[in-house]
Amino acid sequence: MLISCLVLMLSMGGRSSDCQESPQTAKGPPNEWKGLVPFRSTRADVERLLGKPAMSPGSFDIYKTEGERVDVRYSVGPCEASSVERWNVAKDIVISMEVIPQKTISIESLHLDTKRYLRIQESHPENWVQYWNRADGVIVHSILQGKTAYLYFMEYRPSAKAKSLRCSDDK
Repeated sequence: MLISCLVLMLSMGGRSSDCQESPQTAKGPPNEWKGLVPFRSTRADVERLLGKPAMSPGSFDIYKTEGERVDVRYSVGPCEASSVERWNVAKDIVISMEVIPQKTISIESLHLDTKRYLRIQESHPENWVQYWNRADGVIVHSILQGKTAYLYFMEYRPSAKAKSLRCSDDK
């Protein structure tokens, strides 16, 4: 639902009145974006949805859509060093995605469940606030403007259940 709300709000110019359900009522995994899920989706799945990347600066690909920029990190192979972490998954499997909306969206309009999302206020920069849901693999990055937090980008990562796929550091 969080993803649906984000997509709906992006298509409506950031208005959230038509998206009242909590993001935790989603039917798919919470770390899903437009059908793409870390550790389930492949580079081919991403390219079927988003087309060829606009840029490939090293360890990730950048895709541009009408409403957002999407940065996707892929595995370089089982337990191979990548730009994020080493995971025991095949080459070209999605490890993480960052979705940066091109329109202004307030964090309040996302209706985050405060029991599931830990709010972390950064000391530098002081107007940076993150909402972490480690269990589901979702991080909401926001920027404070006065007393209002606005979405900077959403990060979709592997859920906590996938930790068994993390490679040990002694390899």
